[in-house]
Amino acid sequence: MLECRLLSADKLILTGQARDVSAFAHVPSSRTNLDSPIRLLAYGRFAFQKGFDLLIDAMAMLQDLPIELDIAGDGELNQQLRAQSKNLPQIRFIGCQADIPTLLINYDAVVIPSRWEPFGLTCIESVAAKKLVFCSQVDGLIDQKRMFSDACIEPIDELTAVGIAETIRNYFDAEQRDICGSQALRPLSSLQESATGVRKGFTSKSPNESLELNLEWRQEWQRVMARWQAVLAQVTQ
Repeated sequence: MLECRLLSADKLILTGQARDVSAFAHVPSSRTNLDSPIRLLAYGRFAFQKGFDLLIDAMAMLQDLPIELDIAGDGELNQQLRAQSKNLPQIRFIGCQADIPTLLINYDAVVIPSRWEPFGLTCIESVAAKKLVFCSQVDGLIDQKRMFSDACIEPIDELTAVGIAETIRNYFDAEQRDICGSQALRPLSSLQESATGVRKGFTSKSPNESLELNLEWRQEWQRVMARWQAVLAQVTQ
């Protein structure tokens, strides 16, 4: 807009996007039933943009790991994605979910394989809930990784089915190595035996840390709202 001289610089204010995530700050970062397989969640609109087709193909490459994936949402690719996962019993479709904070309680990590993403509400919600996030490195997701440097965000550098599978596998390989206390990995087939240990990476923050995180989100929300109020005040003058 500035290059085309549509308005002067003093009339242009960047506010960015925001989401009131206070409801997510109280979500426990790990589940109580740690003996079951590691549970991944992907949620959103079933569209080409979201890359769920790539994630399903990636799950086909991870069948040797005790990992399950639930996909929540709906959209034009519903039937196509269901057909694609027909022979993968570790994948479930759970329909549209209205209460996302409660939904996130049941999962260890969220996967966001978007091909493009202007902002990415799924990411900011998952980070606020203190979940591990596997996400592609595109657009607004890159910005969020930079903004929330302390969050547990694992980047998917190669946005292909192979790249997604390798990112997930390598993360849990590293967790397994830390648990074993040596550089040598145990066979992946034994990962099920250490599911409880693997989830040490998802342990909840202390009450003080959780309080600080909640306060940080509230302050960011207040800053965004203040910027919008300033914009509206100028427009209505």
